[in-house]
Amino acid sequence: MTVKYKQKFLIAVTTSLISIFALPAITNAACNVFDRSDCDAGKVIYCQPGDNCSLAGGTNIVANNIDAIEKNKKFSVFIQDIVAYLLLFLGIVGVLYIIYAGFTILTSGGDDDAMKKSKKTIFHVAIGLLLIFLAYSIVQFIIGKDGKGGIFNSALNNLPSLVQTTYAYTDYDTNTFDNYKKQIELLSSALDQEYQVNNKITTKTLGELSALITGAMTTFPDSDDVIYNTNLAKSLATAIELVKKTPDSDTYITNLAKNLNDFLNKIKIKRITGKITTSPDTGNAPLTTTLRATDVVDPSGVVIPKNNYIWWIRAAAGGRSIIGTGPSIAYTFQEERTYTVFLNILSASRNAKGKTDVLPFDSQINVKVLPKLGNIYVSVNNVSVSFIDGVKFTPATGKLGLLIDATSSISAAGTKFLRTTWDFGNGNTRTYDGPPQIERQIYANE
Repeated sequence: MTVKYKQKFLIAVTTSLISIFALPAITNAACNVFDRSDCDAGKVIYCQPGDNCSLAGGTNIVANNIDAIEKNKKFSVFIQDIVAYLLLFLGIVGVLYIIYAGFTILTSGGDDDAMKKSKKTIFHVAIGLLLIFLAYSIVQFIIGKDGKGGIFNSALNNLPSLVQTTYAYTDYDTNTFDNYKKQIELLSSALDQEYQVNNKITTKTLGELSALITGAMTTFPDSDDVIYNTNLAKSLATAIELVKKTPDSDTYITNLAKNLNDFLNKIKIKRITGKITTSPDTGNAPLTTTLRATDVVDPSGVVIPKNNYIWWIRAAAGGRSIIGTGPSIAYTFQEERTYTVFLNILSASRNAKGKTDVLPFDSQINVKVLPKLGNIYVSVNNVSVSFIDGVKFTPATGKLGLLIDATSSISAAGTKFLRTTWDFGNGNTRTYDGPPQIERQIYANE
């Protein structure tokens, strides 16, 4: 057979295969688009009696009935479809090469070179077809099937939430933007779960998000930034409405995530600033330390009331134990451990809606309490003063002198007092080796 006839043979085979694969698609297209009497009972009728059969109405019906998978399918599904069609094409080409090589062997007339070339062609094509057969499985392993499973989708699903918590919230955030921000971030977890499980977000969850956005807008300060903040909120509201209409659209959900992050992280609301210090920050139990708030600034200019400085520690049951209020406090830590002391400073500024329009100051500091050196018992003129903060006496008694006795003190188990240091409060101090002794001190000044 000549080369001319071989080419004609290949063209005929190719045309037949293409016709076989294309025929079902052409038939289905005819039954779906045209109302043909010879189509089966599953035909689609776009205009029923009483429907809006105008051009605009027909366009909307067709648009709404387009396969949602084709409109909103995941990128990985597009790749999978492309690979499937490409593999089918390559498989057909491979079969044609084998047919051509086999035909060449049959017509070689004993030509060894022609037979060797044809056998090599068949061998290489066979390897290629094997790779083609395995390629689809490899693609599914990497990117999954129908947008689910696979290394690619698993990596995406294991990414952190699109909305990340950026602030440690407290019970004192009520009526502030931070209060709504906390609730929105918690709701974002539900958004993520719904999207990961169902590939869409329910109208109920979106309605809850819209309500929180409306509430957050009431906390915006009455300042030059109100327009900027309102625009961010409106953009987010628009993104929510788009997802409501098409809850399984990756494009709209991605747009929602972007607007949600912008709303949570770009809103311009000022916060009280300051620092906290403690002195001393470490010592043996019982340890009395002074806690101070310094460089505190409320950007609204409103004076911060004393009671709006709230110092607290975490209670054993997990709750809050307030240890004092005010810009500075003194507190005695009785037990050996490291305490984390929190300070919340609340603004007294309010916007026109009565909401706090300046965010609170929240910080913390550690106080390390070391083991007890022992139990120190002190008496003055035979009166125990071990568990009181101060001693009062008359000027006459002070001039006669006070007997200060700490000899009843007990060192910690397995230890002993090596050195004693006194600060009597009258300007006198004394340090000596060994346990405390009885001391006499005169307080001449009233």
